[in-house]
Order: sequence, then C-alpha cells, then structure tokens
Amino acid sequence: MLRAAIPALVLVVLLCAASPQPQSPSPLPASDVRSQLERAHTMLAAHAHDMRVRGVATSELIARIDDDLSQLGASSTQSSGPDQASMELAARLDVSLVDQLLSSASPAPPGSGANEVLVPSTTAGSVQPLALYLPPSYDRARSAPLIIMLPNQGQSETQLIATPYLRALADENQAVLAVPAFAANRSFTGADGDAVYNVLDALQASLHLDRRRVYLAGYSMGAFGIFMIAPQRPQIWAALLSIAGTLTNEDKSSVVSAMAGKQVFMVAGSDDTQVDASYVRAAVTYLSANGVEARYEEQLHGTHALESLRPAVERAWRAMLSGVRNVAPESGFPSPEPTRTIHM
Repeated sequence: MLRAAIPALVLVVLLCAASPQPQSPSPLPASDVRSQLERAHTMLAAHAHDMRVRGVATSELIARIDDDLSQLGASSTQSSGPDQASMELAARLDVSLVDQLLSSASPAPPGSGANEVLVPSTTAGSVQPLALYLPPSYDRARSAPLIIMLPNQGQSETQLIATPYLRALADENQAVLAVPAFAANRSFTGADGDAVYNVLDALQASLHLDRRRVYLAGYSMGAFGIFMIAPQRPQIWAALLSIAGTLTNEDKSSVVSAMAGKQVFMVAGSDDTQVDASYVRAAVTYLSANGVEARYEEQLHGTHALESLRPAVERAWRAMLSGVRNVAPESGFPSPEPTRTIHM
C-alpha cells in the first residue's frame, strides 16, 4: 500500500522541480494573517459535522486555528520581533493546511522556505500534513541532507518549523528540514514509525536528497519518540539528535542493538525540571558503553524550552551534520531511569 500511496506527491513535486524553485510568499501584515485565519475558521465550521477532513481530525484543525487567533491577539500590542514573526509564520502555514484540505484543486509545489504539504497516507483516502523547509540553496542538481524532526506532544508541525534558528541551521547546512504532523496531545509509540517512514519514502522519491545523510531528530516527547522509531529501519539513519528527551529502560535494548556503530547526539538543559539532565547523561553513558557513539551537549541554565537550549542544539546539530567522530563520552553515570510514562 505504501508504494501505491507515494506517486501523488511525487507528481506534484517532480512536475515543477525541474524549473527554478519558486519562493515562498512574503510575510503578510498581522491584520491580513488574522483575516485569513478567520476565513479558515469559517470554512472549518462548515465542516464541523465531519469527524475528519481527508483523514485529519476536524476538531484538531479548529483548535489549531483558534490557538493561532489567540496567539496573534495576545501579541497584537507588542512590537514585531522573532516571536511575533514565528507565530505569524505558523499561522500562515496552518491557513495553507486548511485551504489544501478543503480544496479540490492541485496544490502548488513547495518553494524555497517554509511550506505545508500533504503526503498521501498509508490509510486509503487520507493525507498526512507535513511542514517542509527547503533552504534557498536547494537545487535538484545537488543532493541535500535531510533532517526529519518529531515535535513535542501537543506541538504542531507548523509551530516547530517556525522556530527561526532551526531554519537558520538548515540554511547553514543546505539541508531539507521536514516535520511530520501527529495527533495532538498524545505520546509517541512505535506505531508512529509508519507515518515517519511514509514521509521519508515520499521525500526520497520526490526530492534530490543525499541518502547517506538522513537524520532523525526530536524535541521533548519527539525526542523520546526517535528512540522508538529509529530501530525499525536503522540502516536509514546516519545519526539521531535528541533535544530535551532521553532513552528509556523500555527502549534501551532495541536502540543499542539497532544503532550500534552509529552516532546519537543528546542535548539537555542544566535547569530542565521535566527531563533531568542526569537522566540524559546516564543515557549517553549507557549507549557509549554498548557500542553506540553518544555525544552530549548540556546548556548551562537551559530549561525545557527549545529557545533556551539554542547554543547546545546548534553545537550538536553542526557536529552531527559534519560527520566528525572523535569525542569520548562522559562516564560514571547510572543506566537510564525514565520510562515511557513520563509526562511533559
């Protein structure tokens, strides 16, 4: 079924990929973003009787638009800045998602910058929303690295890809960044691997990617998720990046068995009260002692917030993309403690 589901996205991308990449739309004034959100809300309200729109839960779409409207309203009296720009970008991508889900027209091909695209799902008649960032340097004549990143529990794919420094890192490394959407407010499970590998197969068939440089990253609950999903097809991944998450006792055996000889980069904040840095250090020691090259970056005074971890994330990201392999791990920490019942 997977192979049959891919061609729809392949055709959309490939038909236009031979031409120069179009640019993503220029940012709109906040008032225009709000009017587009209100329009999207009205459109969704007309489908409120439907449980799902092309496989996507209608209630979650409405809640997403409501949240965007609330965020923009809360920031309307503030001056423009990175936070405001990020919220507006996420809102524009959410509007694009609603438009595509409710339209029968063929979507425009993804352009340079942040996009929201629909990947045919493994479930018949359904699609899978995907936030996709193509750096300005992306060119089908040259293969690009790919980072698939899993969001936190309750965090949309558009919110994560709207993080400015993640897109800046993708630009720096001329890498494609892809964030799949997942149902809101639930933890990751091994079954989510189907969605991740569906996205991976679709992107590899549609874009010019370097298959030797494909990485799986995750933030918070998404970081827990990578250790459940990567062992399902370990040969795919050049390395893993865990941000504000860690290995658990349930996953440790499968990870060391599948990821032996590979790199795992783990980022923690010294002041994180949700995922204690000592747990992350313990996981690094355990992995390293069992044949996985684990590397650790701790952000002094970093909390669980992604922005507070930026310097450490940047160091780990750059080291991962460089492919350099030489750092000896820390030692003297116990084996992993958290279990999958940990709540964010």
